[in-house]
Amino acid sequence: MKPLAITSREDGLGVREIEISGEVDLAVADQMQAALDDAIDDGVELLVVLRECEFIDSTGIALLVRARQKLADRNGRLLLCEPVGQVREVLTISGLLEPSFVVDSLEEARSSSNPR
Repeated sequence: MKPLAITSREDGLGVREIEISGEVDLAVADQMQAALDDAIDDGVELLVVLRECEFIDSTGIALLVRARQKLADRNGRLLLCEPVGQVREVLTISGLLEPSFVVDSLEEARSSSNPR
């Protein structure tokens, strides 16, 4: 498996995209937490792209759920985009594979985001 890599970009319309690739587990949770906190502190809508994320454990899922709640508390929103393989299975088992949280394509996420 690949090590964690995080890229972040803002689209100029108040939407931040964070792309996660590799593995998300306890060993790298602080890196992912920092990326999520930066986006939340900026007060932007957040799209987390997971198409290259090969593995996520309960620590990673908990980070995403907490980030979602923090944004909701600020009238913002976090969407997970394009989860595949093990990541999609974990989201399904966790009961998180719902349209208000997970979308199948980046285009779908962009069209349903709420730019400020």
